[in-house]
Amino acid sequence: LDGAAVVAPACAVDPYRDDGRGNLNDDTVEMAAELKAKGNERYKVGDYSGAIQLYSRAIELDPRAAFYGNRSAAYMMQRRYDKVIEDCQAALAVDQHFDKGYLRAAKAYLCMGDVANARSMYTQLLIRDPRHDSVREERKLVDLLEKRVATAEAYLARGEAGRALPLIDKALETAPAYTHLRLLRVRALAGKGDLEEALGAVTDVMRTEGQTVAALAARAHVLYLQGNFHLAMKHYQEALRKDPDNAECKARLRSVRAMERAKEAGNAAFRANRCEEAVARYDEALALDPSNKPFNAQLHCNKAAAFARMGRHAEARACCDQAVELNPSYLKAFLRRASSCMELGDVESLEQAVRDYDQAADLATDRAAKREMLDNKRRAEAAVKQARRKDYYKILGVSRSADESDLKRAYKKAALKWHPDRWSGRSEAEKKEAEKKFKDVGEAYGVLSDADKRRRYDNGVDPEHLDTPGAEHMGAGMHGIDPNIIFEMMFGGGGGMGGGMGGGMGGMRGGGVRFGF
Repeated sequence: LDGAAVVAPACAVDPYRDDGRGNLNDDTVEMAAELKAKGNERYKVGDYSGAIQLYSRAIELDPRAAFYGNRSAAYMMQRRYDKVIEDCQAALAVDQHFDKGYLRAAKAYLCMGDVANARSMYTQLLIRDPRHDSVREERKLVDLLEKRVATAEAYLARGEAGRALPLIDKALETAPAYTHLRLLRVRALAGKGDLEEALGAVTDVMRTEGQTVAALAARAHVLYLQGNFHLAMKHYQEALRKDPDNAECKARLRSVRAMERAKEAGNAAFRANRCEEAVARYDEALALDPSNKPFNAQLHCNKAAAFARMGRHAEARACCDQAVELNPSYLKAFLRRASSCMELGDVESLEQAVRDYDQAADLATDRAAKREMLDNKRRAEAAVKQARRKDYYKILGVSRSADESDLKRAYKKAALKWHPDRWSGRSEAEKKEAEKKFKDVGEAYGVLSDADKRRRYDNGVDPEHLDTPGAEHMGAGMHGIDPNIIFEMMFGGGGGMGGGMGGGMGGMRGGGVRFGF
């Protein structure tokens, strides 16, 4: 044994890796370098998965810091920040002087929003070499991220989602994998009313982070704001299964259930035609959560339906005003307001109906519905033209849906009121006004009682053009109708109103020219 070398057992020697004393042999080093070089080629062409496989094989042969560094760079490109940190820690365990390990780990921590560890890594590197000016600049990003997140949270707490969102988006450029920040963005989008985008954002979080309690609660809140109470409650319940003591989820679940009950109470009263009760129940529901704009818009629209059913169209319109203010893309509210404005019939209301039908057509996604709304818009435009001249419906005091019996009843009442013989003892100005009113009443009845003229009038034809071309007779009244003849046709008799009411019409008395109906 003198001077003889100690030989390790054959089973402990890997001729492709070491020389029996733990040192890598040249072939192993060369093979690892070749694998690393091939990995670099895959990295350059964007095949990061292929590069990772090759770097991993190189590490198995030669676990040096640089190879861990190469693989961490590929993981970084895949945004697998946890794997980046794992490889950087392994590299620093092999070589504590491997600067890229500190730098890349700091960036990965920053991307994940772990400001404490990011700051620690940057600081350790600067302690090693204070001349790293670029590192000093990068470390400022940690402070900036903290500041942006804190400011955004403060804005959200004050309900200023519009001011919070740009800060959050800017912070996400630095920390794209910061889960808390991503959920803050969901809150900001929901606060601005961008609910579809908010739902997409929280779904992305759940896709990468799984169904965490925070993600489930955030998605539940978006669904709640969309009015999907059933799914919202399911998400809160799932969150509570994971964390039974979560006070916020418990409170929100109770609130959603209460609002659902209040809304349904209003709907049930409306279905039973108890409209006053429905309005009261909707008001109770509105008081539960003023911040839920889409849901409250639905409640205001439902109130409008109840008021419209009672014929209280001014109140219905006011409710729709509130609904579209809370939800500017609420198609049903625009249509309901347009309908009530058409019933109100004054010029301003009819002009609002035109705007509402136009907006509804823009919001509609179905072609048939869009055509129907544009047709309604044209009818509303025609009604505006009518209202700016003479509104025959208003003159008779009837709705646009009045039938023949409604027209006759309204005409008799108005004609008796304004017949000039009733005003014979009044001043000249009053007699003149009564004569004009009487003439307008006859003119209105003459048009609306004629199905063809009424149809043309409703379609916007000017009153002076309602008679068919070539009409031969034009009497004292508009459209060839003497208002006295209409009066006599409706009431019978010869000239005046009987008794002492026979002489006040002068030239309007229908004793000369007569026309048939």
